[in-house]
This record gives sequence, structure tokens and C-alpha cells, in this order.
Amino acid sequence: MRLALFFALFAFALPAFAAENYIMLADFPIKKVVVRDDEILAAASVFTLDNEKRQTILTPKVENGETLLFLLLADGELKVDVTIKDGVMSLDKKRGLKLFELDLPEVDEE
Repeated sequence: MRLALFFALFAFALPAFAAENYIMLADFPIKKVVVRDDEILAAASVFTLDNEKRQTILTPKVENGETLLFLLLADGELKVDVTIKDGVMSLDKKRGLKLFELDLPEVDEE
């Protein structure tokens, strides 16, 4: 009983805003991902079976902010402007990049 009460109180103490995770898919292999301001956004490459690193997990750390994402490619560098507004992240319209939300919104069953 005490353990259940502890977890219930802990859940209510969490912040109301929780950042959504996003996955960025590229049409080309990315050698390295660098974020200019890591207090706004976290980025981590995803390794797959083909080991081409075309997927990157992006996690906003703030509800509103702007930063640059540097994608180091085999033939140069690609700069992508990232904007987070009201908890929703968007990328500059760059050819070959797609952004998808990973976390699904809660469904109201009423």
C-alpha cells in the first residue's frame, strides 16, 4: 500500500510538459550529427543492420527555442534549422529529410 501511494505521489510530482521524441529519416547516410545548442535539443544516431546511419532520434529539451543541426555527410555538411514552438518541433524544408513523431498522443476513450 505504501509503495503504491509513493508511486502515485511521484507521478503527480512530474512536470506537466513532457517532450515528444522525433525520428529524422534521411535519404543519404549521415556520418555524425552535431547540435549547436544541446540545452535545446538532443540528437542520437540510430544504427541499423545496414549500418548506414540514416535515422536520428531527436528529443527537444525545451518547449520553445531554435538551434542548428549539423549533419556531417560523406561529401560535406548539411545545416538544418530546427524550431521548437509550443512543444512541437519542425525542421527547415531540406530535401531528403523527413521528421516523424515517435510518441503517440493519449487517446480519450469517451
